[in-house]
Amino acid sequence: MKKLLAAAFLIIWLSATVFSVTGYQVECPPWPDCLECRCESPMPTIGPSATPTLTPVPTPTTTPGAGITIAHITDMHAGKYYTDRAEVVIGLINQSEAVVIVDTGDCTENGQPSQWRKYQTVMALSTIQWKAMPGNHDTSWPLGDASWYWDVGDYRLIGLNTRILDWTVCDAALDTEKLCLIFGHHPLDESGVSWQLKARLRLDNVIAYVSGHTHVNALSSFEDIALINGGRVSIGSWRLIQLDGRNVTVTFLNPWG
Repeated sequence: MKKLLAAAFLIIWLSATVFSVTGYQVECPPWPDCLECRCESPMPTIGPSATPTLTPVPTPTTTPGAGITIAHITDMHAGKYYTDRAEVVIGLINQSEAVVIVDTGDCTENGQPSQWRKYQTVMALSTIQWKAMPGNHDTSWPLGDASWYWDVGDYRLIGLNTRILDWTVCDAALDTEKLCLIFGHHPLDESGVSWQLKARLRLDNVIAYVSGHTHVNALSSFEDIALINGGRVSIGSWRLIQLDGRNVTVTFLNPWG
């Protein structure tokens, strides 16, 4: 595990957008089970009832014209890993300035009912609203619509189901004057996602793409778009994403270092 000193500050100036990262950057720990995320669960059978729909989420109370802070978690893998550290993280988020939580998937190890019960027990500890989208391990999905958009203050958060891609859903959500952040389980350069997603990221109102899957905290960019990737919450990793206009500031956090 490599760490940057807590005082280290990385600022990337690109076009009109500022990306910054505080704290430390964490690579995948040298645990034998850490890279299992490269496996692919079988795709579910797609029938008429599985067709994604665009569903707005109720808007949390925010101050008009003010920036907002989003908490990002990912890859709990309930049923494979213990959830005690994830429970601590939710408690820390409750005490933070975050107004919502977004989970970018692999909520469970393979979508079993007992695993979903564990996951929902953890998320029930949250005192703020949250939304999630499926990862490749989530072979079932009991959490409502897997594709959604969420207007939070002056921003639109878009949940992209990268298991069953339906770009008409994403494009309908992007048809707005609000600044947009897209959330999906797979990073930008994952096979089957990259070129279609890059076309959407080039839209003027998109300022960030947030993902998980690799179990590694990372901040990079695509043209003038912030690319934020998250380590798994089952080892205590989480992020605060602060938005102020087009400026995106990311703080990588883990109470266990």
